[in-house]
Order: sequence, then C-alpha cells, then structure tokens
Amino acid sequence: MTTILELREKLKGLYANYSTYIEIVLKLVLALVCLMWIRSAFDGTGIFSNTYVILVSALLCSVFPLRMTPLISGIFIVGQAFELGLDVGAIFAVMFLIIIIFFFRFAPDDGLAMILTPVGLSLGIPAFIPLCVGVRKKPTAAVAVIFGSYVYHQILRLNESRAALAELPLTEFMDRFDLIFINLIANRNMVVGMFAMTAAIVITFAVCRLGFNHAFEAAVVFGGVVYVVFILMGNSMAGSTFAVPSVIGMTLVSTLLALVVEFYFLSLNYKGTEKMEFEDDEYYYYVRAVPKMYAYKRRIQLEKEEEAAEGGPAVEEVPDIAHPDVNSVDFERKLEDSLKNL
Repeated sequence: MTTILELREKLKGLYANYSTYIEIVLKLVLALVCLMWIRSAFDGTGIFSNTYVILVSALLCSVFPLRMTPLISGIFIVGQAFELGLDVGAIFAVMFLIIIIFFFRFAPDDGLAMILTPVGLSLGIPAFIPLCVGVRKKPTAAVAVIFGSYVYHQILRLNESRAALAELPLTEFMDRFDLIFINLIANRNMVVGMFAMTAAIVITFAVCRLGFNHAFEAAVVFGGVVYVVFILMGNSMAGSTFAVPSVIGMTLVSTLLALVVEFYFLSLNYKGTEKMEFEDDEYYYYVRAVPKMYAYKRRIQLEKEEEAAEGGPAVEEVPDIAHPDVNSVDFERKLEDSLKNL
C-alpha cells in the first residue's frame, strides 16, 4: 500500500510542477482522439477529414478551455454530415445547436465527461465514466454524459445508413429524415443505456454523501450494480436483445477502473477520523473530519533530503508512519479555513 501511495504522490507532485504543460498535452491528445475517431466513423474525404486541419484544430483545443473541445468536435461532425447531403448537415446542425445550448446552460464544466463518454462506449466500458462522474461531480453532469452517449449512437446510426441515404433522392426528404433521426429515437438499447447511466450517476453521488466509512468505494460498487440492474430490467421490458454475460463483464471492468480512479483522487484514512461539535452565533456544528491517506514516510524523507541539500543536518532514516498523529491536527481551524474559502 505504501508503494502505491508513494507512486500516487509522485504523480501528483509531477503534475503540480508541470501542470500547465501536462494539461496542454492532455487536451491535445484528447482532441486528437476525438477528431480522429470522428474521421474514421464518417470515413469522409472532405476538408474535415484532412489531417492538417485536424492537427491545427487539436492544437487550438489544447490552448482553449476544455469546454471548447466538444464545440469544435461538434463542428467537425456537422461538417462531415454536410458531405452526405444538405439535409443531413442541416439536421445535424440543428441537433448540435440544441445540444450545445443545453450543455453550456446546465453542464459547462463537464466537457471531459461529454468527451470521454463516447470513448468509454467505443471501448466497451460504458459504466466507467458515469461511475467516475458520480464520485467526482454533481448529478447535473448526467446532462453531459447523456449528450455524449446520444452523439455516439447518432454517428454510428448515420454511418450504418450511408448506403441507404445514397440511394434515396434528395426529394424524398421525409424518408431521409426517418432514416437519419426518427429511427435512432426508436433505438431501445440507447434509451435504456441513457437511463442506466443517469441512475448510476445519481446513486453513486447519493451514496458518497452518506458519510459512512468507505462510502466512496461502496458508492462505486453500488452504482455499478444499479447500472446492471437498469440495463437488464430496461432491455427486458423494452424487448430488445442483449447479452447478459457481456453486460455484467463490461460493468465489472468499469467498476474496477472507477475504483482505481477513486483511489488516486480520494483515499481516506478512516483510522484518523475525528468528530467535533462547536457553535457560532447562528449555527451549531456537528463535524466528522476524515484525513486523506498519504505516504507520510516518503514525504518526510524527501523534505529532510531537501533540507540537507540546502546545508541542513544530515539525512537520517525516517521511521514508518502509518498515518499522522491526528490529535496534533487542529481540525477546527482547518474547518474554519475551508468555510472561509467556500
């Protein structure tokens, strides 16, 4: 466990020192993955499939806020759709205008969830992003997850309908509209998947806030169970075909990956839990403070090595420390500082 915690702290330290450059690189890679996937899904030959245009757009995404990546990806999708016909492009333009309006209204800070949801679906781990969102975000982030899922299925549906669209003349607008849009709404698997993702996010968020020991780990597991239950019951009621072993296996993998992400961001030392009561002029506070878990031995060792490098005393081996002496921590002061920051 200490080795894993030390690795986590090294990664966090590396990110803290080079966060500006790391964020630029990560946003660049994320934008490249999105735009390249869009190109491969449409298999187009126009300007929006040009490698140079994709690279320049990805570079722009790397310096813009993350919320701009879904917007630029949407422009590429609409551009690819116009290559299949003016009516296809017009339908996609209206659809993405509605999506972007709702996204910036309800979930402007959840662009990462909207981008990664299609990635999770394409990798066969659809529950992974909803579980992570439920632990780290608010339930409103379900809007971004739902839109990401919808866009993913819309692109797949359009790709499947390419041959049929090519045979239909432009004058058969209603038939083309049914092929592009109406048939997708009738996709029961997609609708059930959206409900399951939303349920997983809400349940995971709710269990995390219950405050019992290991609530975050329990929330991820319980969210995965709820996702499986919604998928199985929803598809059974809708009469759609699905593979039960595949659903359970994919959800299990998603849950394990979500637990790894949860450990990296928030692993708590429940042995050091403190309960306090105090009051001010307006409220009486009941506080349960749980310290985060760190590899304290390694951190203190590094601090002593830095002091020695600056001319301090020679470095001595630091004894093993499972967790800090919580009695020496002024939790009341920490809470007051946190409330001031809020």
